[in-house]
Amino acid sequence: MDSSDTKRTSIFTKRVSFGAIALILAGLTLLPQGIMTANVPTAPEQNLEFAAGANSLSYRFSLALVGISMALFILGIFALYAHLSQTRQEKVAFAGLLVTVGFLALFLPIIGFAAFVVPAIGALVEQGHMEMIAVMDATFKEPFLPIQFFAGILWNIGNILLGIAIWRSGTLWRWGGLLFIIYGVIGIPSYLDVKAFQIISPIVGGLAQIAVGISVWRFGRGSRE
Repeated sequence: MDSSDTKRTSIFTKRVSFGAIALILAGLTLLPQGIMTANVPTAPEQNLEFAAGANSLSYRFSLALVGISMALFILGIFALYAHLSQTRQEKVAFAGLLVTVGFLALFLPIIGFAAFVVPAIGALVEQGHMEMIAVMDATFKEPFLPIQFFAGILWNIGNILLGIAIWRSGTLWRWGGLLFIIYGVIGIPSYLDVKAFQIISPIVGGLAQIAVGISVWRFGRGSRE
């Protein structure tokens, strides 16, 4: 290997390690989210309770963490794919990358609505403007909302695919891949407003991202040495 190849390999490894750190940070910011919003009902038939619960510091801070966590997670997923692309699991990892990032991008408008609009409606309702609940009722009846709704379900399939690729790769901690698979499976009932899973899912997901991030980082450090 000549010096230019060595330099390219070194740059690639450093960038993957940077992405691994992003994945670790994504996991750390994901861990507390379920606990912080445990008392806030999110089902459409409970819009008044949803708005009232969202008008709180813990809910607002949790949703701020969601945005940070997702941004870091996407960066980390690209690094994870870059690592797995060097293994026999490249096709599965690429499918996981496409499904995860693609459907997360479609899902993001709902996060913005939950993070900024719902707390604002809750504050107005607290001031006596009960008519503002009609905004939430109308939003959940939006004819194109199913696009974001199904995206919120389907991006979990990407986590399952990535978990399978991690498990089969033979280069990363297999239990980290198992956690990714479990995270993808329980993420679906969590999104469908099953309260117990809404608490458990961020914890499992956070641990999965931290474990896999550390595993990728350790592999990259070992390669440099």
